Amino acid sequence: MTEERYKKLKEILVDKKRDLEMRVDSEKSATLNNSDELSGTPNHPGDQGSEMYDRQINEGLTHHASEKMDDIKKALKAIEEGTYGQCAVCGRDIPYERLEVIPETRYCMAHAEDQKRSRERPVEEGVTTPLSQNAHSYKESLRKDTWEAVEEQGTSNTPSDYDDSTY
Repeated sequence: MTEERYKKLKEILVDKKRDLEMRVDSEKSATLNNSDELSGTPNHPGDQGSEMYDRQINEGLTHHASEKMDDIKKALKAIEEGTYGQCAVCGRDIPYERLEVIPETRYCMAHAEDQKRSRERPVEEGVTTPLSQNAHSYKESLRKDTWEAVEEQGTSNTPSDYDDSTY
């Protein structure tokens, strides 16, 4: 890669970093300024839920921006060390076209999907088990047991719900 391309990519990274820093700072100050309510009781119960929802969205966006900023800092450090543009897994050169689109990437196309998938998995997966044949049969037996326990209390079936042969 030419020196001119490195300079162009470094400028892009510095601009992205500056934009993200401004966004994170403005989100943090907006969050601090939003806490000026004297009472925890809103005018309407839905207001508190809406405010909480907005706060969670903003926190998620701020977290995402912080992660992106960390990636940019790592890319800028790699430029200083002379390792920028090389895949962190296999060491091959990352195509310039990919770096133009995602200048903070540290992975070639072959390894990028693995990195993204492992970082962005839902938290719930840590406490739930994937469905397997055993889990499915276990859940099915629980469902049947539950239905049998509830059915003992009676059902809402009317005579028209049964076959004529059951009378």
